[in-house]
Amino acid sequence: MARDEKHSKSHRQTNKELFEDIILGNTMSPISLIDFRRYLQHQEHSIENLDFYKWYLTYCKKFNSLPLQEREKSPPPRKHKLSMYHTKPHYKEDTNLFSKLRKQSSLSSEDLLREEEDLTLELSKPQVAVLSRTSTDSIEYELKDIESKISSSSRSAQQPFRREVDVAIKKYFTLDSEAEVNVSSNIRNQLLRDVTNTTNPAVFEDATTEILSMLINSSIPNFRASAVQNITPKTIVWRIIRTTILLMICCVILFCLVITRQEKWCRATLFPILGLVVTSYITNPKGICLLKQFTGEREVLDFEDTCDAGELERSLFHRIIGRTRNVRDKGTDPRIRKERLKLAILLVCLTVLSCGILFTAILLIPN
Repeated sequence: MARDEKHSKSHRQTNKELFEDIILGNTMSPISLIDFRRYLQHQEHSIENLDFYKWYLTYCKKFNSLPLQEREKSPPPRKHKLSMYHTKPHYKEDTNLFSKLRKQSSLSSEDLLREEEDLTLELSKPQVAVLSRTSTDSIEYELKDIESKISSSSRSAQQPFRREVDVAIKKYFTLDSEAEVNVSSNIRNQLLRDVTNTTNPAVFEDATTEILSMLINSSIPNFRASAVQNITPKTIVWRIIRTTILLMICCVILFCLVITRQEKWCRATLFPILGLVVTSYITNPKGICLLKQFTGEREVLDFEDTCDAGELERSLFHRIIGRTRNVRDKGTDPRIRKERLKLAILLVCLTVLSCGILFTAILLIPN
């Protein structure tokens, strides 16, 4: 158990490091930032997660570069709402909060003073040490009413980058938006409430954490696995179909040899074909072609295809028969090259072992 947890932790750490390298541009094809964007856009259809994260990093940098006086206009949101279920001595802190609200509000000072005096009289009743439920509900209602008035005040217009934040909210967090990010409803609703009062980057903290978790724990492992492969998913399907047909033919021939009581050495003529069948069944589901691995080639994915109209027609014909264009893998990232080599060696060992067991079983079949 401890070993599994340690391996899982190191694996997550590796994914995090790879994600950081991709964002910083420290990787090469096929795990460069351009490749990652293409993968998210055409394979997972979640390019908005990466776009929002990059916007968030840029926005944090812009906001932190502002003078302190400008940043104070947009303080971080309060994580916990003010609780009024307190005894009388705690009201001093709450009174200070009302003073701050009065300074930031566009309402008249007389109205706010009147509301504050009413609340003070309610809390100063000598016979009550703890607030009753009815008075508490009334106080909470007044607090919500004051906060709603503050959110619609002119303070919102004076906050830095207000228009940019509104555009980002409309683009990434509005329902049915084309670039809507995938976050939970609780985080979305809380963000939409907080963003009306401040443009501080802390407003997006929870949403960014969830999006970053999806990128690191889901998108990066899938992207890494696809980058290790040197044949496309369509090619894998076609190769499995052809291999299955070839296996059925071998089974028919082997059945005929056994029924007609031919010599066992005749069965050895099927070994090369059966070797290809076993190799295909072991390597193709992993997206690895041993021949392409040894020649240093890989197939081009559909969204990587930038050929002209003439080549596009030929590529379409090749797709019908299960073939795609190949490219030389000269500039492959060292990490991907190393992982692909390890996987190829493992698959070769499994293929040799499986072929040995299969060939022995075929020779032991009695006539």
